[in-house]
Amino acid sequence: MTEDEAKAKWCPFGRIAHVNGATANSRAHNDPDLAQDCIGSACMAWRWHDNDLQRCRIPDGPDACSVDAPAHRPANVPTTWVWDATDAACGEACWTEPVEEWLARSHGFCGLAGVPPT
Repeated sequence: MTEDEAKAKWCPFGRIAHVNGATANSRAHNDPDLAQDCIGSACMAWRWHDNDLQRCRIPDGPDACSVDAPAHRPANVPTTWVWDATDAACGEACWTEPVEEWLARSHGFCGLAGVPPT
């Protein structure tokens, strides 16, 4: 599931402190105001599926050493992608998928619940 889908799910490990300092399961009394949803990748138990770990990158041939973005965007590069010149000195500058898009298409799972079947 995507991280956004997970964040809409209840977490059985979440706890909420009450006024008296006691803690209770996040589904205490079935009160939606006390619900503790999954926090996704902010949780140490979150695991990404291996095939989703790499952000997409498209090398741009002769421009791979350029700090400045090429004058023309190749037809196969989405309009939302940005020129990443971080590794231009090594000849590896390229068009890169924005983190937000990568996260939106990436899938993961709660490591405490076990690996889901594929």
